[in-house]
Amino acid sequence: EKEMRVLREELNFLKSMVSSKESMPGLNIRDFVLRELSKSGRYAFKLVLLQVENDDQAHVIKGSVKIRVQGRLKGKSKTLAWDGGAAPRVSELQFKFQFFQRLEGELLFPEGFEPENILVKAEPSGKSQSPFQKIYSWSSVYQESRSHVGKK
Repeated sequence: EKEMRVLREELNFLKSMVSSKESMPGLNIRDFVLRELSKSGRYAFKLVLLQVENDDQAHVIKGSVKIRVQGRLKGKSKTLAWDGGAAPRVSELQFKFQFFQRLEGELLFPEGFEPENILVKAEPSGKSQSPFQKIYSWSSVYQESRSHVGKK
């Protein structure tokens, strides 16, 4: 059953790549999802970057992804920069691809933090592509109960 589920997920992913013609030309953020790792505020994320070119002349693109999470901590608005989870010195993800690339990492929230929105920004290092950013509501990327977010 697990193997079938993995194959179905892979098939759905590939189908979404085939239907990418509805995306705007250039660098795009195709997908962003979160999955809880523990009750202590740790979440795994998966991100899919996509390059769409009208003339089928896609070239290798490289750059970095930055993630910011806006929410509330002790009743006050707070924005957290993604710090690489287990590797706090890492402040961004690096990418290099021609057509698409999957990136993964972890988010760690402080105790009591209640996430509301996530800003994902892909910044190419060259001048031939423009940066692309997308804002997600927490509920659109994570469907589970938020009652234990950031609590031990």
